[in-house]
Amino acid sequence: MQEEKLLEIYGTSQPPSEVRCVAIGAVELRLEDGAVRGLYFDGVEVLRGVDYPVRDANWGTYDAETLDDELLQSASSLTFRRRFRTGAGKLVGNFSIECSSQGVVDLSLDLETLNDIEVNRAGFVILHPAICAGWPIRVTHSNGRITEGVFPSRISAGQPFFDITAISQSVNGVAAVLEFKGEVFEMEDQRNWSDASYKTYCRPLGWERPYVLAAGTRIQQSIRVAMKAEGQTRHGGRPQSLSLGGLTGRPIPELAFALQNGWQGTAQALDAFGNTPVLLRIDLADDQWASGLQLLLTSLSARPLDMEVVVPDHTGEAQARLLQLHDVMCAVSKMPRHLTVVPTAYLKSYQPDEAWPSGLSLVDAAAMARSVFGSSRIGGGVLTNFTELNRCPTAAIAGDFVTHSTTAIVHAADDLSVMQTLEALPQIFSSAETLGEGRPCRLGLVSIGMRSNPYGASLAANDARVRRPMAMDDPRQQGLFAAAYMVGAVAATQGSNVEFMALASPSGPFGLVDAQAVYPAYHAFLGLQRLAGHDRRTVDTPQWCAAVAARVGEAEGMVLANLTSEPQLLHLPNSVRFVVLDQSQQDAKWLAETTRQSSDEIALGPYVVAFATRGSDDLFQGRL
Repeated sequence: MQEEKLLEIYGTSQPPSEVRCVAIGAVELRLEDGAVRGLYFDGVEVLRGVDYPVRDANWGTYDAETLDDELLQSASSLTFRRRFRTGAGKLVGNFSIECSSQGVVDLSLDLETLNDIEVNRAGFVILHPAICAGWPIRVTHSNGRITEGVFPSRISAGQPFFDITAISQSVNGVAAVLEFKGEVFEMEDQRNWSDASYKTYCRPLGWERPYVLAAGTRIQQSIRVAMKAEGQTRHGGRPQSLSLGGLTGRPIPELAFALQNGWQGTAQALDAFGNTPVLLRIDLADDQWASGLQLLLTSLSARPLDMEVVVPDHTGEAQARLLQLHDVMCAVSKMPRHLTVVPTAYLKSYQPDEAWPSGLSLVDAAAMARSVFGSSRIGGGVLTNFTELNRCPTAAIAGDFVTHSTTAIVHAADDLSVMQTLEALPQIFSSAETLGEGRPCRLGLVSIGMRSNPYGASLAANDARVRRPMAMDDPRQQGLFAAAYMVGAVAATQGSNVEFMALASPSGPFGLVDAQAVYPAYHAFLGLQRLAGHDRRTVDTPQWCAAVAARVGEAEGMVLANLTSEPQLLHLPNSVRFVVLDQSQQDAKWLAETTRQSSDEIALGPYVVAFATRGSDDLFQGRL
């Protein structure tokens, strides 16, 4: 793919990783960047992945350089070997796969430390697909004891299984036995971080971390996976064409900008989006907060305002600064409609069995917010990921609504993993609704990039603008990819009680524009904003597609997205008028003024978004 097209789609000239699909008998392996990105038996996804990352002291992932690899295949066996270097050159390793046509896959890892290195993890991680939710699992422990259970349906705050030497699972007609050697393994529910998987990993999180691997340390681990069919295998039931259902009785969520000082861009950037609400974050622990707030309030004009407020951990200091904030807001006659207050300590993450901060709690912070801002609806929850809310469930019932944010690149940043996080969002929203005892959910920033790092001291630097986990500046924000992801995030709220979500900022790392360019996500946001607040219609789509549909009077509108790197053809039940966002469009009026096509099918290239209407009015024309 030419560099210009790479930049248009991904915002970076770094090409996507090559995915190699190899099969022997009923077994299919998908290999990417030297790791397993999918293990299938008779067409059924058994494992979502097997990888062997080295994680640094901030839980960032070290890049790995392939020194050489080879793939050998015969009629009865398949072998893959890779030699690599990682940990900033401080570790070298060998990874191998031996696969037989009988359904047995052996994976081995041999790591050697050349220089001392501090890590949080070095070894195998195994991903079980989120579809396993509610399915039976049998776990064998190091002492021979066996635990019979199920993969959690509601997202588990802690590890559902510890001290694992073997797992037996059965999903969609395929039974699999996994045996682990060389390290102590346990499982966590990765849906907490929006990964669409459960993860079996080493070493236990309860052990000391970070820890030092001294020069000369040797790590040797192995996994055996034995698979067989149990009667008729089942491959899932997503339709091959789009179908529309009835009205849901709930509107499309209100869509907003996440804003903090430095993200507002020019006044023109905000004005283009009419009366779009703003979710403004202020850090009262910063002594310069008042001057920064004045700049932000000046840029907001009369648009609706919600706020996320970080306060000092000491109760008295937090109370004093919150009162000062109230005075400032009174002076400008601009009170937030909704307000969430979080102590500084709760921007970090804590294991469920760890000691919690001794200062102001999330519950106390919500009560303080109510006492000072009596006219605002008060949020209960966190400003970070659902993970932190799930580990502190009392926060979910501390306010009038539940809140958290989400990012797509906590554990992996390849294109497939990012889009797969959309599968986990409905399960997150359902679990949040349960925690909140039915309270509505108002989401903070929903993004690809990571706004802050609850798990370490800092975010991952990304000066090279590549696909990097735990980085704030993800280059795909500037490409078609982010526009498609945005549509997928809103589509994932179907059936949930999410009433509000911040999808971008006007400018900055999560921006829709910069001084030189209008990004594709700009047009996607405009189109989705057209449907926000209107009667939602249920929509069922093929696996590769995301769709948001609403009725406005006698007209209907849909925003559609191809979530894959392959061109697709979408069949619709009726003919529609539509326009396709398949390249960068620098004209801010593109969506309103581009000539429409008419058809009952739409060709969607990689990560392409389409805007379709039926009825007397075109919902995507005119000004917001």
